[in-house]
Amino acid sequence: MLFFSPTAFAAGAAGWTFAEYALHRWLGHAKQPKKTSSGKGSLLSGDFGPEHRTHHADTTYFAPTSRKLKAAAMLVPALGAGASLLVGPRRGLSFALGFASCYAGYEVVHRRIHTHAPRGPYSRWTRRHHLSHHFNAKINHGVTTPIWDV
Repeated sequence: MLFFSPTAFAAGAAGWTFAEYALHRWLGHAKQPKKTSSGKGSLLSGDFGPEHRTHHADTTYFAPTSRKLKAAAMLVPALGAGASLLVGPRRGLSFALGFASCYAGYEVVHRRIHTHAPRGPYSRWTRRHHLSHHFNAKINHGVTTPIWDV
């Protein structure tokens, strides 16, 4: 018996592509949250939007890796646990592994878009697709795939 589900892994990978689009589209470019009386944004507003807007203003800026790892360390186990409750531990953990693997790949691709010259058809396409987003924030919210940008 396999301890890994390739189908659930692929579903997790596909799930990441939608999460990438959704985070970028709806949180990265959301209107600024109203400040509370303490002068801070609401608890639910998070800091993805401000971090993303900083990246648009300075394309060499990336949120610190430690913050991204901390967020992933909280999200991925929760995703795996939730998926395990729905489809069993083998498929749930495979789903979370697919999601996490594609997230890690996204981080590498996104950083390389901004820091390295493209070296092949995919890297040329991702660079052109993503950097055009920096000039028109209403288009091309998917970084690694255009599938959700329809």
